[in-house]
Amino acid sequence: MLGQLRDRVYSDFLMRSRLGLYRELLETALGAGYEVVSIEALWRRIVGPGLDPARRYLALRHDIDTDSRTAAAMWAIDRELGVKSSY
Repeated sequence: MLGQLRDRVYSDFLMRSRLGLYRELLETALGAGYEVVSIEALWRRIVGPGLDPARRYLALRHDIDTDSRTAAAMWAIDRELGVKSSY
């Protein structure tokens, strides 16, 4: 229990932002030819016309529990880079 509390305090107040790394991850994926899609969009392709085996897909899902500011910043990065994701 104490370890969980320590980890939560660290992640909420002391850990440096990793938004730059997140942007870099997406830019790298896009540069490598990946189409970044939401879980829903990927599922629609699977059950609809099917996935194109010649394309690369990155299904992006965010699990945001408490930090709405970071979620908003991630959403802004997604929009700026033109990628779709699930929250």
